[in-house]
Amino acid sequence: MIIEVLRAARYLDDKLKEKLGRPYHAVLGIGLVWEIIERCRELYNAPATSAGIVQLALMILLYLLLLIHQMGELSDHAVRRTRRHGMR
Repeated sequence: MIIEVLRAARYLDDKLKEKLGRPYHAVLGIGLVWEIIERCRELYNAPATSAGIVQLALMILLYLLLLIHQMGELSDHAVRRTRRHGMR
């Protein structure tokens, strides 16, 4: 069951990349930056409980890792596009 869900997600992601290209990655990156900013605000205003701070810090780390991944994907897309146009 999990494998089918992962395959479907990969297929949908590939189709979105194919149809939308760079804007798809840009929107995802912008969304992640927005989430990071919101989580940083929450961290700043969070009650001084260790559990709450650790949870928010881990969420920020996760969003940062996702943002790095998105930037890498966008970079790959740009390199492929440059190669394609350079061959013409």
